Amino acid sequence: MNKKVFSGKTLEACLELASSQLNISKEDIKYKIIEEKRGLFKRKITISIEFEEKKKEKKENKNGSIRVENGIIIVKNPKEGGQPASIRNSNNITVMVDNVEVNGKKEVYEDSNIEVFFGENTAERRININLSPDKMKAFINIKYIPENIYVVQDSLEVFQLSPERKIAKQIYPEFYTEQEIKEQLNTSGIKFGIIEDNIAKSTKMEEVSNLLIAQGEEVIESIDDKIQINFSTERETEQLEQDNKGRVDYKCIGHVKSVQKGEVLAVRHEGKNGKDGIDVKGTVKRHKVAKKIQLQVGEDCEFKDENTVVASMEGKPSVKGTLFSVHQVHEVKSDVDLKTGNIEFIGDVIIHGSVKEGMQVNAGHDLFINKHVESAKISSKSDMEVRGHVINSTLSSGGEDIIKLNKMKKLEKLNSALVELIKSVEQVKKLNLLGKNVHDGEIIKVLIENKFKHITGICNDYVKLIQGNANNEEIKLASVIKQKLMGFAPISIKHYSELNVLIELINENIQIFRGILAVPVDMKIGYCQDSTLKSSGNIIITGKGEYVSEIIAHESIEFTNPTSVARGGIIKAKNEIKCKKVGSEGGVSTKLIVEPGGNIWVGTAYQNTCFIIGGREYTLDSASKDIHAYLNSENELVVDKFVL
Repeated sequence: MNKKVFSGKTLEACLELASSQLNISKEDIKYKIIEEKRGLFKRKITISIEFEEKKKEKKENKNGSIRVENGIIIVKNPKEGGQPASIRNSNNITVMVDNVEVNGKKEVYEDSNIEVFFGENTAERRININLSPDKMKAFINIKYIPENIYVVQDSLEVFQLSPERKIAKQIYPEFYTEQEIKEQLNTSGIKFGIIEDNIAKSTKMEEVSNLLIAQGEEVIESIDDKIQINFSTERETEQLEQDNKGRVDYKCIGHVKSVQKGEVLAVRHEGKNGKDGIDVKGTVKRHKVAKKIQLQVGEDCEFKDENTVVASMEGKPSVKGTLFSVHQVHEVKSDVDLKTGNIEFIGDVIIHGSVKEGMQVNAGHDLFINKHVESAKISSKSDMEVRGHVINSTLSSGGEDIIKLNKMKKLEKLNSALVELIKSVEQVKKLNLLGKNVHDGEIIKVLIENKFKHITGICNDYVKLIQGNANNEEIKLASVIKQKLMGFAPISIKHYSELNVLIELINENIQIFRGILAVPVDMKIGYCQDSTLKSSGNIIITGKGEYVSEIIAHESIEFTNPTSVARGGIIKAKNEIKCKKVGSEGGVSTKLIVEPGGNIWVGTAYQNTCFIIGGREYTLDSASKDIHAYLNSENELVVDKFVL
């Protein structure tokens, strides 16, 4: 016996294939299924057939046949007793026999009208323009899809035919022209940086993938001017040395490195202007304008050239902003007491000891005190540092700037008050609240005496500030203030618009102050008690804190030591106050004050700690932690805290 294996989608297909090849009728076939696979979309069955090969006589094949030759389907009819050939449909091909679509299989004869139809497609072309996220690059993609012309693939003579197709011809669409590509770019909003060579190249390619078709110009950022400073901007101290008995030589503390005459202090390295960029859609991307720095020379400095500052004498160099100076240094290697007398020096002053009771020290620039200040009066026009404690003393850093700042603040308050006063006068006149026959001066006087009482106080404070310390502009302004606002003077005002003239004069003086104020200077101390501290810049307390003192800074106040305590007194700043612990369990009153827009931060505070911002006040009634006080958008005082 012979065996042969046949596979097909169905058992019927296997039997028909075996019948055709072995020339055995299906009814006579003895088979055994040896494999059967079933999937979601596919099915396959395999059978094994045993048969006897007839060697002595060859049985004539009487069945019909079908084949494809040169794309033409040729059918041969069966002989008497044989079976006709058949045709089946297949993927992407529709078979029609005698104008009826074949579903499954169909027997065919020589006179059968067999037609084959293929799935049609139309030639098309696709173009797509992609932009990079920053719109600085555009890429083109082109794909051409041809129209396929099919014919039936030739086959051998078989009993059953499942026709297959093959491509006889492909008809491609016309390539995009340069003009068409440019129109597509225009439709996509691509206006700038178009690469003409790549447009021409893309018209000759069968497929284009992410070809750069346009590129913008990147922003060239500016390079800012830079100043190279050739000296240390921090105070330097030498290593403390001990003798063989363990004693420290404190005379080396606070040593200041000086510069020689002609030594280069600073060099300005000029920057470079940048250039605007533009993306492929034509949107200009602005570059940042280069920051220009103008070197300035102060005391005992000069320009070697427009970009170089040199010392014109030996001394200690300093810089505030872009202003370079050289100062003489006066060192006191002992305490300041009756033996040394009071100290007054135009440059830097370095005191290695303490300042004793009743003594005064006035520094024309920086002041450094290595130990303590006790019942003394200390001032400096620039930065001040006291490493020890300050007891029952008055300290002032910033010199005349503090007076100028106080004057400017009074004028700013007066300016705001006058603006509100004018609005009130206009309202009173509009509603005839004081009668029709009352003239403007009388209205202004009534308003100052009732609603705007604080104007009188501001005027008196300003007049006191300028006494013995005023220029011609300040004297002129004080005179106008007295003529318009103080005492019975308002009655002489004929029309309230005269107040606008006063406001203009006030603004002029404010601008003068802003122009002449130096860079704010800082004060740094370890601890203070029963003292008054004032600075035109920041006040920094590095030690255990303060006790019943008045501390006023025109910038900010900060206690940097984690264990520091602010207990009693007044702490006042313009911008910010940062404290670790405020008050005591006994409820000592401590006031923390900042201006509108300022912030107060406290780690822990006890009852009777008072927070004041912009005139609004809040007093703690119980100990709290993690406190933040500020004015909200409605100008209300908010104190965020956690009660202990």
